Amino acid sequence: MPSAKITFTGLLVFRRDPKTTNYEVGILRARNEHHPHIFEIQVTPNPDGSDTLRLDDELEEPISNGDILWRLDVDPEGSSPAGIEVNPDPPKDRGNANSGKEDFGWIINLQEEFHSELNRKPGGLQPIILFTTGKLYTSCKTDFLDVLQNGRPRDFGFIAGALTLTIDTSQGQKPVLNVLKKNGDKVSLFRLENTDKTDYSISIRNVPPPPPPGTLPPPTGGHFHMFYDLLFDNVRPEERVVIKEHRPTMRPEDRCPEISQPDPDPFRCGGVSVGGGPLGHP
Repeated sequence: MPSAKITFTGLLVFRRDPKTTNYEVGILRARNEHHPHIFEIQVTPNPDGSDTLRLDDELEEPISNGDILWRLDVDPEGSSPAGIEVNPDPPKDRGNANSGKEDFGWIINLQEEFHSELNRKPGGLQPIILFTTGKLYTSCKTDFLDVLQNGRPRDFGFIAGALTLTIDTSQGQKPVLNVLKKNGDKVSLFRLENTDKTDYSISIRNVPPPPPPGTLPPPTGGHFHMFYDLLFDNVRPEERVVIKEHRPTMRPEDRCPEISQPDPDPFRCGGVSVGGGPLGHP
């Protein structure tokens, strides 16, 4: 059955609208930081028939214009069921990687699991993408991890390393990513074609740039702290969550594959989820 699979990795923040089953994801703005993360989108195959469509610098124009609210639509309108199919609840036992194996809840929920309340710095998430249809799930996990908070280390468990949204396109539904401009217009960044006959793979990433050819990435340590540095400004230093590698190593069956430009160990920048109001507001 043809489908479009959109996989999310990197410094990302997910939020579920409690009044609907819609989701939104915000890209943590870290392009110009000491440890830069570059927002990019890849579509395979390219809807124009070539190998892969790569968007990176092209995504900066709407962001620099202040058009940061984007929407993943499906044309024609109403051709796909409204609402996201998802299990958002954290697992009861993060040590059992096969229980509810694909539940979205393997992502760290910062408020339910660590902080009762989080403030968000304005402008920390750019852009913010709303999606309203499809199945949202954990597509791979990290190794077993420990956490350190308030000076106390403890076993934590497995967490999501990547999230995937699958949209059924067997009836020719055409996913399209639109920028919602402040003047009311919409501008398409990509639009999938021949979807009733073609499986598409879309990667939405916010990860460090690859090192120069023939070199290894510098040892920078984990980047989880950047969520606090750049977005959540009401958490005291001792209350911050620090991700630690567990010893001995414990790997899940659905471990995220090694990639050519790995995110820093032990946390593979798989994102976090939060509650509260829309991501475009505190």
